[in-house]
Amino acid sequence: MNTLECIKTRHSTRKFKADQLSRKLIDQVLDAGRRAPSGGNTQLTHFMVITNQVVLKELVTLVQEEYGKMP
Repeated sequence: MNTLECIKTRHSTRKFKADQLSRKLIDQVLDAGRRAPSGGNTQLTHFMVITNQVVLKELVTLVQEEYGKMP
């Protein structure tokens, strides 16, 4: 896929499947993220993989609470 085709066909996903991803696919996505450019090549990006659904739901609740406090 060329760059223009990629830009023209992009979309935002609002709802995701509950399917478990393979560790191999997760590692591939993380590897691609590590190779992404950063401003001034600072490489300040960190990734966290959460596969435990209970922990994920707790995190979602905490984030929503914090966003609710924003002006």
